[in-house]
Amino acid sequence: MSPYDYPPSTFPWAARTVFGEFLGSVKCRRIDDSTQGPYRWICALDVQFPERDKTRASIQGTGLLISPRHILTSASNVVRKEPPFKESHPKTGFRVDAQRVTVTPALDGTPKLGKKRAPVGSIELQPAAWWVPNQFFSDLSFKWDVAVLTLPREIPSFHGMPYGHWGHIGFSPRTTIKAATNESLVGATLTTCGYTDGVCFDEAPLPTASNPFPQPTVLTRMAKRENSTQWETFGTVQPSQPGLVEWGQLLYDTAACYGMDGAPVWLNTGNLQLVAIHVGANFRNITNPKIPLQLGVALALRSEILDLLRQRILLAGIRPAF
Repeated sequence: MSPYDYPPSTFPWAARTVFGEFLGSVKCRRIDDSTQGPYRWICALDVQFPERDKTRASIQGTGLLISPRHILTSASNVVRKEPPFKESHPKTGFRVDAQRVTVTPALDGTPKLGKKRAPVGSIELQPAAWWVPNQFFSDLSFKWDVAVLTLPREIPSFHGMPYGHWGHIGFSPRTTIKAATNESLVGATLTTCGYTDGVCFDEAPLPTASNPFPQPTVLTRMAKRENSTQWETFGTVQPSQPGLVEWGQLLYDTAACYGMDGAPVWLNTGNLQLVAIHVGANFRNITNPKIPLQLGVALALRSEILDLLRQRILLAGIRPAF
């Protein structure tokens, strides 16, 4: 255990409350101290794309340290597929990489007295620093929406100790990285935590017999400083829906935000098991009255995805922790 980490409570209800299963009706909370594990391994990604027509050039995303020098995120945070003409499928056009990505671990937009906004600074990356699987471009689905960013150096030490990463056995709370599938997670409560990019979604009301398709929940617009702060939410994984299975979408009723794409999604079983990454906040269910109207979308970390992640880490001469 790191001396600057607080151990989770030995009482199960307290640990669940701290690490992802909240009590009461609140489903979204701001992280007060992003320098504690596991939150300090979550990184804000400020991404700059080339100016192009009306497409937004600057976005904020989220990533996660999975080795001393590797960040896992969503491929759509760092590359875009722009169609050569209007009617083209958005993933059959040409590749456009971000011009740069600025990585800031544990960014805190509302620092308390004595705490730093960027406790270990920031690192700016160019396109050569990230890798996206070829399948992301050849498979017209979400099944390969992952990317790995390789840092030129390790994150600086914090309070005189190694900074750590998700899956490192020397830190508390205990974190692991496990292969999962959509089917294996149905009914599970998953937690995600990341940065917002202006808009969050409240928990959508459940359908009723008299109102099978309730109106969309009003969007919550976040202040700029709140965008630079971690927000945590959770949701229950819904059964795979016909027509969506082939797209690889894992749906869960989370009160997520734009900007959380690439955020870790974990299962709390006493240790925090990373089983997916968040890839979308605004899936609108308009066909199935048995599940909520507003859903988050995640990508389960299947075994073949983990194999590719291990390869990227090994290329840097680092032994993967999973």
